[in-house]
Amino acid sequence: MASSPDGSRRIAWEAQLSPITDRDILARTARYAADCIGVCWVSPGPQAPPWIDVVPAVQVSAPDQHGQCWRVVDGLGGFDAAAGTWEFKPQELGRFVRWVLSGSVTPVASLPHYTSVPRGSGGHYVQRHLWWTSAQSERAQNEHDRRRQEQAERTNRARREAAVRRAARQQQEFQRMQQLKWRRQSQLVPTPEDEEILRAQAQERRRLEEAWRRQREQEAAKREELADRAVEVARAWWQDVPPVQRAELFAAVAERAWHDEEVRVEIPERPQVSES
Repeated sequence: MASSPDGSRRIAWEAQLSPITDRDILARTARYAADCIGVCWVSPGPQAPPWIDVVPAVQVSAPDQHGQCWRVVDGLGGFDAAAGTWEFKPQELGRFVRWVLSGSVTPVASLPHYTSVPRGSGGHYVQRHLWWTSAQSERAQNEHDRRRQEQAERTNRARREAAVRRAARQQQEFQRMQQLKWRRQSQLVPTPEDEEILRAQAQERRRLEEAWRRQREQEAAKREELADRAVEVARAWWQDVPPVQRAELFAAVAERAWHDEEVRVEIPERPQVSES
């Protein structure tokens, strides 16, 4: 039991070695509080006990063979405002005791958004709901959480406003489509002027189709006439070619076909001009 010189403040230091349930340690802490006595539970085990963030507590490590002093390795923390998270603050046990007795550090609860704390390397996280820490870290946590909530509210407000604008655009589009649909329906019954315009358009369309049909017939007749002339010209030219030149021409074609494509060409006795 540690008491202030005037006896107005008392703190119990409990070295808890045996296993204990959360319910029992909370009950014992409550009995201390009923007698206006603060308490700090101390665990010297190699692993942090399950109750380390249930009641005001710390885990300590014994001096090693190199003469290192007793140290607090868990339960003492500080809030990193830049990272927005708590972090462990290992410290000599003697200095931690002085801080507790002087009121420099007190038990502070982690706010719900900040209970997950990185521990060691490799992305390992542990849950801590209660810390021995300074008033400065407590204020830093509260300020960070206030800014986080304000940012979340701004984000939610922007999303709500965007949803309202989107709904307004959809409503406007729906109204526009309804108006367009009404206009189309209202135009289904044509006026006499509309009927006259439609008749004129139909007549013009029939006139263009007839002109296009006549043009296609004329072009087809012209192509047929040219083809007939080409056949007559070819037949007349072929009749003027002497038999000796015809034989030389056929021989050259047959030789070329065999030399280039290995295709054997047989020349008929009386070749004719093709009309195709």
